[in-house]
Amino acid sequence: MTFLPDTFEKTIDQTTYRIDAAPVHGALFAAGVGLALLVTLVVVARRRPGALISPFVPALGLVFVGFATFLYAARRLAWAGADAHGATTVFHDAIVLDAAAAAVGVGAGVAAILVLALRTRHQLRLLPLALPCAMLGVVATSAVRHADALARIGSMPFYEVEGQKQMHAGRSRDVPVHLMRPPGYRFWSGLEDGPRPVSEDVRARWRGDERVHVHPTKPGRFDFVAEARSGPVTLTSRLHVDAVSETASPLLSLRVGDRFEYRVRARSSDGAFLYFVTLKGHETFHEATVEILGTRDRDAFRTFVIKVTQQDRQHEVEVVAIDGETRFYDAERGTIGAPVVAFTTDEHSQPDPVPCSFALLDAGAALCQRGHYAFAGAAPLAFQRSTSHAGKGIVTALVAIATIGLVILPDGSSASSYALVATHRGPEGAAEAPPG
Repeated sequence: MTFLPDTFEKTIDQTTYRIDAAPVHGALFAAGVGLALLVTLVVVARRRPGALISPFVPALGLVFVGFATFLYAARRLAWAGADAHGATTVFHDAIVLDAAAAAVGVGAGVAAILVLALRTRHQLRLLPLALPCAMLGVVATSAVRHADALARIGSMPFYEVEGQKQMHAGRSRDVPVHLMRPPGYRFWSGLEDGPRPVSEDVRARWRGDERVHVHPTKPGRFDFVAEARSGPVTLTSRLHVDAVSETASPLLSLRVGDRFEYRVRARSSDGAFLYFVTLKGHETFHEATVEILGTRDRDAFRTFVIKVTQQDRQHEVEVVAIDGETRFYDAERGTIGAPVVAFTTDEHSQPDPVPCSFALLDAGAALCQRGHYAFAGAAPLAFQRSTSHAGKGIVTALVAIATIGLVILPDGSSASSYALVATHRGPEGAAEAPPG
């Protein structure tokens, strides 16, 4: 510790706790001047007749009163080591100096009053020394209040980013942050319970940031700070978000207006009668389309809205382009999900078409293109989907068991084959995420 620094501060992990040293400086100055006045008073008083006892005796009040004052001001330091985040640990040096200033100042003030009181003559001549000494002792008691204000802070919190820590580079965002209490130990197990959000009463005692505006201009780690203040203490937490590029998977074009059409061949399950008579299932053909409808601005990302239409059913999903991947986005929770389309082998191991998965249409195994071939946009070329009906499957099993396998009813399952037949690109200049 540098003697009499401008501030007292300590950094724990990524948070710096700081107090202004001016109150400590003021108390130490008052105590120093008071001590000098007391020494002068004792010397002058010894040379003046009229003392009931030697001035050195009441001057010992400095020792006894000062020691008691020091113990009172520093009483909470005994538990300082129990909590590394506790104010009495973080600002141990400041509290010790507060206690020392109060001890010297108050002790000198009381001793000066005793020196003056234990006389029969010449009190008025000693008053110009004794009175300022006593007043400086009163000033030095501010060190006790300062030490108490620090100790009342208790275990000091720190900031963490709330929710999503990723965002698109080039976007502005008001990042939500919240105060966390430091890890503690469960009484019954002794295990650390990890950081937790502070209670409402603790939050009310701290005035500070709830959101911090950031604007990362390029992909990578973007650092920023959040600050809060309680009493004499200011905390500053160094936080960060991860800025990612808005680049999509090369396996699915992502431009507003893009449309992909699939021909679907669906065949229901077969059954059997008397082992050799096949109960043929039904075969149907229909179309499925995937269309990029538009974009939406979310807190951390720009998302794309995709509409999937199959026969008379349709649904919409939101996806987000991140570092060469296209992933589902849960707008309600603000979270990133699984990839919409992804390589299932090393993407550099073979030319197109390459094995892939297409979760948008529940296909675990598909063939995808990176180049466009005969199509205007990139999209999975072909894949299969299988569906089943649990209730019919149970009935089929029961009938098969009851008839010793003579009758096997169709179980309601079906297999659908999808083939890409046409793609249409959105207009030039429409919002898009380039392939990564």
